[in-house]
Amino acid sequence: MKIDVLLNRLWDDEKRLQRWPRKQKQQFVCLEYVIDKVPKAKQYTEKEINRLIKAWITFEDYVRVRRQLVDFGFLGRTKDGSSYWRL
Repeated sequence: MKIDVLLNRLWDDEKRLQRWPRKQKQQFVCLEYVIDKVPKAKQYTEKEINRLIKAWITFEDYVRVRRQLVDFGFLGRTKDGSSYWRL
């Protein structure tokens, strides 16, 4: 599936993700889309990174997106989870 086709299926009119795909390959594409919206060269608190993620999704599970951004190596995080940064 082409990236544009996938994202067009998942976007709303404001280009925010409306739902989280089930397939891991599609999730990866969505994670790349979300991380591109996070400015580099700054550290964020958990609240700040949550706010950035919520700005680009319309569904409630921003915690899953944040967790996967860390797990897939898009975001770094301190052990206590108090600080996040883009890798």
